[in-house]
Amino acid sequence: MRSLGRIMPNVGASKARKRRLLATVITSQTLYGCQVWADKMTLGGRKNLKKSQRSIMLRVTSTYRTVVSDALNILSGIPPIDLQAMDRMENYNAGKEGRNTTEARETSK
Repeated sequence: MRSLGRIMPNVGASKARKRRLLATVITSQTLYGCQVWADKMTLGGRKNLKKSQRSIMLRVTSTYRTVVSDALNILSGIPPIDLQAMDRMENYNAGKEGRNTTEARETSK
């Protein structure tokens, strides 16, 4: 996270597209292998993931720390990381079973 702060200062310098790209890369690295661990995630694990995502979203949106996390999700256009992990897991499982993702979502409801 410190290296992210150096690459994306919270004021000026970086453009929005560059910030968004770096956030996407960091999120992809964080969610690597989430198909295995997403359903076993504890409450503490979710909290840690959301905490790290919050610092990324603060950099992407160039806002103050006092902004609510839900507002940061909307402003940055980045969905909550625990939902992204669950979605990737569902897509992976649907692919293994030979179903497309819309069929998997309909059967899980």
